[in-house]
Amino acid sequence: MAANESMNMPIKERKPVSPLLIILGLLSLCSIFVIALICGGLFWVMYNPGFLSTLTDPTEDIVQEISSDPNWVLRMEDEFVSNIYGWNMESSTEDTVRLKRTMENGKFIWDFRAKSEWSFWNWPNMEMFDDFVAAMELQHSDGPRADWYGIVFRISEGDFYCFMVDEYGSFGAWMFYQDEYKPLISGNRPFLIKPGEINRIAVKAIGSKFSFYINQKLVAYAEDNTLSLGHVGMILHPSGNPQNSTETTEPNGNSQSEPEWQQSRFEIEKLNIWVPKNSDQVRINDFLLLTPQPGRLVYMSYDDIYTIDTDGKNPTNLTRNPRKDYSPRWSPDGKQIVFVSERDGNAEIYMMHRDGSGVTRLTENQAWDVSPAWSPDGKKIVFSSNREGGNNLYILDTQTQSMERLTDGQHDIFPDWSPKGDLIIYQSERQGKLDIYVIDVKTKIEKRLTSGAPYSVARPVWSPDGLSYLYESVLSYKDQVGIAITEYPNLNFEKVIDPVGVNIWPTWSPDGAQIAFTSYLDGQRDIYIVSRDGKLLYRVTNDAAIEGMVDWTAE
Repeated sequence: MAANESMNMPIKERKPVSPLLIILGLLSLCSIFVIALICGGLFWVMYNPGFLSTLTDPTEDIVQEISSDPNWVLRMEDEFVSNIYGWNMESSTEDTVRLKRTMENGKFIWDFRAKSEWSFWNWPNMEMFDDFVAAMELQHSDGPRADWYGIVFRISEGDFYCFMVDEYGSFGAWMFYQDEYKPLISGNRPFLIKPGEINRIAVKAIGSKFSFYINQKLVAYAEDNTLSLGHVGMILHPSGNPQNSTETTEPNGNSQSEPEWQQSRFEIEKLNIWVPKNSDQVRINDFLLLTPQPGRLVYMSYDDIYTIDTDGKNPTNLTRNPRKDYSPRWSPDGKQIVFVSERDGNAEIYMMHRDGSGVTRLTENQAWDVSPAWSPDGKKIVFSSNREGGNNLYILDTQTQSMERLTDGQHDIFPDWSPKGDLIIYQSERQGKLDIYVIDVKTKIEKRLTSGAPYSVARPVWSPDGLSYLYESVLSYKDQVGIAITEYPNLNFEKVIDPVGVNIWPTWSPDGAQIAFTSYLDGQRDIYIVSRDGKLLYRVTNDAAIEGMVDWTAE
């Protein structure tokens, strides 16, 4: 009965819930959720302080800003139509990575096959920078989205900074110092990356402060004062394929995992570098105009030998050879040119008439014979060769073909014969750094002429009167190269060009009053002529080619 009574009890009528109470309840739940998110976020940030460096304004387009700013100068614009900036194009073969680099159709292409992670970096043949903005446009056309790519900067003596991204939108900046990586910042912006398409990566460095950009957006900043100066280039990092493996069996029956090869392909389409207008690297306007002495220069460009008038007129390609031709030197009478060529498979010494005709091979050895120079009577040539181990100096009689070994220093190169014919000056690294030595041709007695830090010295050239020598003055700890003169044998020093930027391959005018050299004084490597006191300057070439190895003869 109790049950039936229970069933027959009258049902009480329920009152409807007030809409106001529902709204208040939802608001309360939302408030609790928001508070939880804020607390959780604050807690996460406390244990991830590097995240704060990525909370930046995502609207700044650094390339547009810097391009329209008159206080900045475009120092390099490489669209990879040709290798005018001297990028390393060599292939690389390691146990777990294969790399092939090509340049075609306006792209610098890096093709990888990798079984594990690798980092490869490369920089152009330019001077070092302190303050700069660099922007690179790149397409990751094949490979895992976890492959990294970006900009490497302040590269000096094996140390550098780098900024890299992958196509998941992850990014990071690191310092590689004394063989260890130190993370500077990290973050993730997946909405900024366009997988498989062209992405623009940029870095702005002013002193110790760095800003990092992905596709026109500022994503992070960092600060570090360890490295103040260095080269700027690109860094590519295939992730490999360490997760997927196939089983192989060793001869003893044990099985082991063998990682599979993973394809990765990067196509770099543009790299621009800007520097402040008042930078030490923008110095061409600091000089007064020089009137060059009449004469003819011989030099290397695009792996061929050219000649040109000292006023920049009548450039002529003498060799037009598919293999490398370099290190040309005029004979004392200006009728012949000795040079190095790899046209027969390795570096050998050749000779030709001043118009490029009558090419004659002078050496034939499996070793590398390089950096030739004439004796003052034009009958002999001194050069450097590793034919007996190390680099030593040899003298070749061009008439009898007899050969004489001159030095045994193992690191001797870039010889130059004195005007009297009794001495040969040269560069050597036999004491652990670049220094200049001189040797008596008859007695074989050698003397070290330089030994002073912080400068190293390279590529000495006797003055026409034999009373001094010209050379590259290398500020070793900054990799900056100037030009200087030292009297012989008194060793009084004269500065011609400061060791700021890269100023190389100096050579004398026939009377010793002017000096031809190559430099990045205005953003590309061209030939210049400077007065001996370093105050007057004339620009001989102004094109995209990379000139070098200059020598001067009278008309």
